Amino acid sequence: MSIKHVIFTSQKAAEAKASWSDWAVISINSTGTSTQLQKGWRDVLSLEFDDIVEHEESSKLFTEGQARQIIEFVMRCNASEVEGLIIHCNAGVCRSAAVAKWVAEKYGLGFPRDYEKHNMHVYRVLNDENRLIGFYKKPAN
Repeated sequence: MSIKHVIFTSQKAAEAKASWSDWAVISINSTGTSTQLQKGWRDVLSLEFDDIVEHEESSKLFTEGQARQIIEFVMRCNASEVEGLIIHCNAGVCRSAAVAKWVAEKYGLGFPRDYEKHNMHVYRVLNDENRLIGFYKKPAN
């Protein structure tokens, strides 16, 4: 079994959602914020970075190390038969969409074709780090 679904959403919606024991969550928080998810998710990765595309004073830019954490988390979820991933950020529009787009491409999952609001920096860093460590798209059956 491999990851079959990926959903991106807002922090508020993620916090309100009852847990699914065969799903994992990537929780993206802005600097100085936190999320209170319901108990019972298969696994949770919590990261903190802001919705920016270049360095800004007093903001935290998404890093290569965080990209590697996401890649390793997704690989671990896939190996442990996680059915799907819910990825959230504050509004559920930019950062979470970038990660969801990357996951969707790696596993041949659906992603809104014309969606262009994803954070391009997050998406680019994930792809660059992915190439460095050699994670590849799941072969088609």
